[in-house]
Amino acid sequence: MKLFDKIFKSNKTEPADLTTITRTEILEGFSIPGIIHNIQYHFTDLQVYRDRLISCWEMVDLSMFKNKLNKGWVVTSIPDGETISIFSLGHWNIEEGKWQHTKETLYDYVYSLVKRLNPALENLHNYNGNNSKMVGKANVAKHFISDPKPYHFDDPSSFFPKKINGEKFNFFYRNDDNKTYLAELSIYKSGYIEITNLPTKKIYKFEDLDELAEKGMDIQFHWTILVQHIIILIASYYWNQSHSLKTLSILR
Repeated sequence: MKLFDKIFKSNKTEPADLTTITRTEILEGFSIPGIIHNIQYHFTDLQVYRDRLISCWEMVDLSMFKNKLNKGWVVTSIPDGETISIFSLGHWNIEEGKWQHTKETLYDYVYSLVKRLNPALENLHNYNGNNSKMVGKANVAKHFISDPKPYHFDDPSSFFPKKINGEKFNFFYRNDDNKTYLAELSIYKSGYIEITNLPTKKIYKFEDLDELAEKGMDIQFHWTILVQHIIILIASYYWNQSHSLKTLSILR
């Protein structure tokens, strides 16, 4: 502990006559699919925030994000024969891959999202090429990697709608265009479900899933065993225990 204090001890002193306070600010952003090349290729969420910070396994500003693209940390394609790792789903070899973005178009897309979130481009972070700072004798991140949660408004038409946070994970989804997508499912305590990373977002209630699967409609889930456990755990955590859980039959 003494060594820790010696390394991280700050020279700041608290005023003797004033109350010290802090404030927490919630920053909105978008989660988009991305690929990190760290020894192997990893499918991940790139988190783009209104203050021009992007999380790509570390927090960077927009100019540093461009450097990550140029240096190959964030990539827009995977060579044929290489493997992509998708957390909680597995690993797959790439064959005859077709890719949507180049380095330039992905950067432009991320910039457009910042502009969409913050049209006036106000209160933007600029790391000036360095996303760390000295605390005592240690070099630490200016902003630690965030743990973002999906959200939706319970009543968007309300003057003060309530923002509800949920949980999300990736899975394979067979869409009504007969294509299989690596999609993202967000689930909320109310039973509200969003499926994104599709041409058009899908919205369901939890109890709808069983009926849709039985009718052979456009909701065909391609689960691994691990993903089955994930959704059951999430559903068990969020869903009122007094409510019928018969809809979980689609996962068995």
